[in-house]
Amino acid sequence: MPTISEKILHQAMEIAWRDGFSKGVDGRDEMPKWSDLDPREVKDKVDPEYASQLPFNPEKCCARKFVDGYGVQCTFSHLDGGVFCTRHQTKFDGLPEGLDVPFGRYNAERPTHDISKPEAERLKPHAWADTKPERSKRASPSAGGKMGVKRPGCTAKSMRDELTAMGVSIDGLKGKNLTVRYNEIMDENSSESDEVEQTVEQVVEQTVGETVEQTVEQVVEQVVEQIVEQVVEQTVEQTVEQTVEEKVEEEKVEEEKVEEEKVEEEDDGMGTGLKPEYPLTISGFKKLFSELDIPIEGLKGKPAYMNRYDEYLEEKKDDGEETEDMSDDDLEEDTSNYSDIDHDGVEYLEDEDSGKIYNLNHQHVGAWNEDCSEIIWANDAARIDHESKSE
Repeated sequence: MPTISEKILHQAMEIAWRDGFSKGVDGRDEMPKWSDLDPREVKDKVDPEYASQLPFNPEKCCARKFVDGYGVQCTFSHLDGGVFCTRHQTKFDGLPEGLDVPFGRYNAERPTHDISKPEAERLKPHAWADTKPERSKRASPSAGGKMGVKRPGCTAKSMRDELTAMGVSIDGLKGKNLTVRYNEIMDENSSESDEVEQTVEQVVEQTVGETVEQTVEQVVEQVVEQIVEQVVEQTVEQTVEQTVEEKVEEEKVEEEKVEEEKVEEEDDGMGTGLKPEYPLTISGFKKLFSELDIPIEGLKGKPAYMNRYDEYLEEKKDDGEETEDMSDDDLEEDTSNYSDIDHDGVEYLEDEDSGKIYNLNHQHVGAWNEDCSEIIWANDAARIDHESKSE
């Protein structure tokens, strides 16, 4: 009896484990035989002719394979969400629309020709065993493979040459022993080839899966970075816009405040300790000085005109002219464009052209509101002066 290799032992252990697991699920408790666990025996039991008669297994790839003239179902598991294994799926994806894998699908009618090609190119039919009666069956354990039956086309010389090329000693091997040894080596190589193919397929699936996972992670990172950049950019823009708006609003308020102060200074009049009302321009000063007969020689700039006007008013005040009652003739002359009004018992003059209201000293104090029921005072001084006089 040939020596059991470590590889055969590992395969037997896996078969034993799977056998125990399935029996535990089914509730069975019988002890398996060694012939049920020996991978060499297990492999030889399922020959192509027998495998071609097995029912369709939905857990496996649906592609039909050509093995020694028989159509058997592919033993690899199908991809998640698909019906083919990785190898057959790759073949199928490379075919034009309307074509299928060469030997068809195990759960469909067996084709007579290669259906992966267009009909015009399907010249050679598939050599199915049941369509060629003269074809010799492949040597298998069920046909006496372990009893020394030669494989088709194998001679003693060809078996010796092939074993020698594979590094297998043929010393003392003759006749039946040579055939048995040759069949054992071929079966082992066939099993190793299937395992290598399945391992390669698993590695490819794992590599593809890892590549896809890495690609997804990279895409997610890029999307997150773009979102963060966009949010930061929008936040900065909003902050800048808000800051600019606040600055503009502050400047507007400051300008309004300065304008109010300027109006108050310009509208302040004489009397009750108030400043006089100055013309806004030098032209206004010249016109006023011309009416008041104030000399303008040597005056340069508005400040000089203001100082000169202050001196004039001070001289008038010292002369007592400011508090002197005006005669009816003077009033008529000075108020030719004004109307006398009485508001809360206090007398004022209303400019008939502009609608502005002045006190009797011709100081601007305000203007009527929309319904002319109240005076909108030009400044607090004018309002306080009115309140003191109306009490």
